[in-house]
Amino acid sequence: RAPFVLLDRTGAWGRVIDRMTAGLIGPWGPAAPLAVFWGPVLTAIVVVLIWNAGLQGMTAADAPPTPEYDWTNIPLTHLWFLWVLLIFYVALLVLRAPFVLLDRTGAWGRVIDRMTAGLIGPWGPFVLGAPLALALWFQPNWIAFFGVPTPDAGLIPNTPALVGFGLAFGFGALLDRRRAEEGDPVRLTDAPWLGDEPRQEAMLDLEMGRLSFATWQGRGGARSPFDAAGDGFAALAQADHAARGALRFGSLTLAAESGGGDRRMPLRRVEAEASSYSRATLAWRGAEGGLSVSIGGLDERLGPLGAFLPGGSDFALPSRTRFYAVGGDWTLRPGLALIGEAGVGSTRSEGRFLSMDQAAISSNWRLGLLTGCSVLCDRISFTLSQPLRIESGAFSAWLADVPVEYFDPLTYSRRSFSATPSGRQIDFILGGERSLWDGSNLTIQAVASRQPRHVADAAPEFALIGGWRRRF
Repeated sequence: RAPFVLLDRTGAWGRVIDRMTAGLIGPWGPAAPLAVFWGPVLTAIVVVLIWNAGLQGMTAADAPPTPEYDWTNIPLTHLWFLWVLLIFYVALLVLRAPFVLLDRTGAWGRVIDRMTAGLIGPWGPFVLGAPLALALWFQPNWIAFFGVPTPDAGLIPNTPALVGFGLAFGFGALLDRRRAEEGDPVRLTDAPWLGDEPRQEAMLDLEMGRLSFATWQGRGGARSPFDAAGDGFAALAQADHAARGALRFGSLTLAAESGGGDRRMPLRRVEAEASSYSRATLAWRGAEGGLSVSIGGLDERLGPLGAFLPGGSDFALPSRTRFYAVGGDWTLRPGLALIGEAGVGSTRSEGRFLSMDQAAISSNWRLGLLTGCSVLCDRISFTLSQPLRIESGAFSAWLADVPVEYFDPLTYSRRSFSATPSGRQIDFILGGERSLWDGSNLTIQAVASRQPRHVADAAPEFALIGGWRRRF
């Protein structure tokens, strides 16, 4: 019944395409694109070479002798990986056939699975890397800078390519077998980085006279309830736990808080305590409005201002940001209030590959009007804001120079490039809020962004955001 269902859903041509796609996924899949595209790719390369020779003023008399090709030097061009992959597929089929016939009870398979499990551990890279290291060591005229020599000429790949790529292919085949036998232990549909982790949070809030203390912990996308006007930096810590203490003196409140969080990214290990922050805030609240001033620090092991550069590598860029923020609101007249906030930060980073000679300065701000509304909503707001943006700063790195001759020794020079983006994102937000009959609140925001993500030539973007909140 399945073929007829497939035909009904996709039609005759759709079924033909499905069958062709299934064929390309199988062990003979690399042969088809290699056979179809090798000729056009080689022709294109020859055309470019002739065109370049014409630009250089060369003629046929200047051409070198015509090369003689055989199976040892046939040019595979940039499609060499398809040929190598086809060799590995054939080798896998040849080796797998007697193994399947002889291992009726599955005992050998269980031994292979245990060996594969051992290779997943900390000694796996050394065990798999040792044969490749030996193959590279005995390779004549091997240049370490270029890594594994490219097997782009001849039907028999060079030894380092066979060993290196073959080990990677074989290890992947063993992992695939183990997953098929035991079930996939990691399903992308259940991965927390895709937002499927259940949202959970807990908070303890204690008050005694003028003193208050609160602690919070959350996961699954839950956000810390602690914030400060104008501070666009502490949220970059992506805190999953935080604590806050406050002391009130009439209309003044002095508060201090700290928090931190792990960082999860696709197909990477969880970075524990990847970032943390601390912040002190002095706030005043009167009958007509309020004002708050904050100072704090943000530590990020994985890169500045929310970046993700794996720790422990040469690209690691641990950073520390000291930030300042101010915010307030003031009632201009009954039913009309002015709100404003701004923040500025100074970030210093020092890594093995990239570094900053001077601190990078960044800023964010927001300015708006809040007024009453008698038609369809209770309150309406008009807001202009700029998300966090680096205003000044430069990265520097030691990079290799272009050699004059192919075998010249490598030299390095220090290069610098600006950390400042090309544009400045400005958001205009029109928002409305209405209280419903059951005590809940409904909010709607229309957002228009100029130069989104601070890219100068980016097209404007628009968004409509709705939210509903109710206490249970």
